[in-house]
Amino acid sequence: MMINRVILLVSLSLPLVAGVKNLTLHNALQMVKHDNLEVKIARFNEQMKQTEVKVAEGMNYGKLDLSLSGMRSNDAGNVFGFKLQSREATFGDFGAEEFMNNFGACQNGNMQACHDMYTQPPSNLNYPAARNNYQTKLSYMLPIYTGGKLTEYKHIMESMYRMSKYDTQKLINTKIYEVKKAFYDISLVERYIVNLSKIRHNIKKLETIVLNMEKEGYAKETDILEVQAREAESDSMYNQARLNRELAYQFLSFLLNRDVSSIKKVHAKAPMPHVTKAILESNNIDIQKAKLG
Repeated sequence: MMINRVILLVSLSLPLVAGVKNLTLHNALQMVKHDNLEVKIARFNEQMKQTEVKVAEGMNYGKLDLSLSGMRSNDAGNVFGFKLQSREATFGDFGAEEFMNNFGACQNGNMQACHDMYTQPPSNLNYPAARNNYQTKLSYMLPIYTGGKLTEYKHIMESMYRMSKYDTQKLINTKIYEVKKAFYDISLVERYIVNLSKIRHNIKKLETIVLNMEKEGYAKETDILEVQAREAESDSMYNQARLNRELAYQFLSFLLNRDVSSIKKVHAKAPMPHVTKAILESNNIDIQKAKLG
């Protein structure tokens, strides 16, 4: 059972390691529109511009602010103000309790209490204990008249959003061109490698023939050296072509954001599109961006 699980995991991971094989141009063009990293960034920029349009529209509905402040103090004025704000002030804060105590003592013949009843400051009011105070404020501001600034600001943001869509489409067109060029480059260099392989094979046969002719006296050593020089030249061209093919595959993998092992070759000659001045003026993205700007 454990072996079966290991085999299953390995089989699932093989396509990721091996990469995409026999990739067609049509599928590659679909991949680059969705998987290319630069295209993804451009689409994120579109979403940001679209969000800015919503922010500009939301300014018409005003702004709601909620603030919470906290304070602790033993200052007499602050403490009494805190009590008033929280509607907790009592007559005891004005010394009513102390006044009544002195009044009762005065009635019992305590002359000092009679004197303190009118002259002694209330300690609860002048020397209060430290107190915490928390204040919550909720404010709503609604724009009544802004001279059309908010409306025009929304129009500007909408235009910037349209501009970002133009930028994304231009980038997609560029990536489509690069993918097509990579396909034609790979197809061309693979045909070039095939032809070079045939040339190298023929040169090796020629070298064998010249060596036999040299043994019979019909060729010189310089003839052999010339054939070997052509063989070395063909080997160098062959290795360079293979390196160019590998580089083209790496660039294609970068464009598609996935590993590509092989493609289906396309025709050696790309079709020539029919473009007129009227089509160029109506469809060119740079012209459309300039008009929008």
